Amino acid sequence: DGRREIQALRAVPLPFKLVLELSDGEKGGYEEQLARFARRYIYAREAGVEQSYVANFQDREESKNGLVDRSYCAQPAFFCARTLNHLLAGARFVKTMKMKGNITNYLFRRGNELFLAFWSDGGSVEEEFHLGSRLMKIDLMGNIAPVPSRLGKSLLTATPLPVFLTQIDSQFLDTQLSLDFSSDHLFSLQRPQEVVLTLRNLFATEITGTISLSFPEGWKISQREYQVNLRTGDTQRMSVSVQLPRSVILG
Repeated sequence: DGRREIQALRAVPLPFKLVLELSDGEKGGYEEQLARFARRYIYAREAGVEQSYVANFQDREESKNGLVDRSYCAQPAFFCARTLNHLLAGARFVKTMKMKGNITNYLFRRGNELFLAFWSDGGSVEEEFHLGSRLMKIDLMGNIAPVPSRLGKSLLTATPLPVFLTQIDSQFLDTQLSLDFSSDHLFSLQRPQEVVLTLRNLFATEITGTISLSFPEGWKISQREYQVNLRTGDTQRMSVSVQLPRSVILG
């Protein structure tokens, strides 16, 4: 869907523009074309493209590839482009969140606002996590709805069509994103290896709680739970000893 080609633009030293096209010559129906169109726009924003344009403003002959039809009535692509520009114009890419394997997501920030774009790479996938109590979702047509929750966690349903989350609690998310290991890989050694887990409190108040670690079956972990008690701005570092099983494949 053009991701690799667009991300390769990172190597271009000068500002550049990207022209997007909704082509009825692509595989799949119109909804699949819209999904690819939206993904390419999101990839472009992630790659640092400042300006994106749509090749065809109006449908050509019988082709449904413009923002408006032959009578100048708005097509779904028009609302899709309007939503993408409204949410991501002037936004910068932050990072991707850890979600289920076949959910692709990109987190963007514009000022104090956070926007999370996500979709599944096949079928419908459910995911639950906490990003605040007032989460709203916006589909490509610009429809806005509250995100349902269960037991304090938000319930998300990802489909191949990208959806955006807004009203994200920035203090919660920034604190969550600060949680990180000192290394993103382990050596295939049959002895304990030390890594450091770091958490910084970016809330305006003190936080207390428990961090629970989950590792693959067979891994030996020195400690699976850590108590947290942090004042605003403080950082806690936790040492974790990990020993891999003999069955771990090198690489």
